[in-house]
Amino acid sequence: MRVVRAIGNIFIVLGLTLLLFVGYEEIGTSLITNHHQAVLAEFFDPEILQLPVIPTESGSPAPVAKPVPKYSGPKPLFRLTIPRLGADWSRIVVEGVTLDSLAYGPGHYPQTPLPGEPGTVGMACHRTGWGSPCININQMQPGDLIYIDTVAGRYTYKVTSYPKQIEKTESWVLNGDPSSKDPYRLSITTCTPPHTSLHRLVIWADQVSPAPGQKPPPVPA
Repeated sequence: MRVVRAIGNIFIVLGLTLLLFVGYEEIGTSLITNHHQAVLAEFFDPEILQLPVIPTESGSPAPVAKPVPKYSGPKPLFRLTIPRLGADWSRIVVEGVTLDSLAYGPGHYPQTPLPGEPGTVGMACHRTGWGSPCININQMQPGDLIYIDTVAGRYTYKVTSYPKQIEKTESWVLNGDPSSKDPYRLSITTCTPPHTSLHRLVIWADQVSPAPGQKPPPVPA
């Protein structure tokens, strides 16, 4: 009887441990990432929007009296907006795709170009946990628009195909859609199925604005 009770207690402990792990993975990590994104927005959005200075009564310009938050995480690069993932879906992308970098939000593959440079802008995004920003990325469809807002302006991309499942070793996907001849492309990778890292899912898009050689339009206020 004692053996049965002991085994039962072990399973109870294991069950509680599993619940705590799942809770941290889904809720705890999301709280961390959401906090990071809030700090990033306060730090980076004014640069993207290029907010004008506030003139004084004398007419001379005066700086906006807003303290810059202390920030020591990965470098923020641009704001990514994907309407298909939600009316208010927008995240600041940081440099790097390490686990530490992705705890702040979607990450930019350092070996790939930045928006406005020829080639394919590559990004990685968590599917579950850490805010689960790309949980619904499997719902993307050809023709969906993706916006990247930078200090230089807004870049607009159009999805070229349905999400494609690949293996985690297939780094060639960072070259963009192989059927596209557009010189400016986009590639976003995430894990699949949800709650696992068995495979990868990739989204490809081509830049539709600005036209090659043109300056990007200003970021909408």
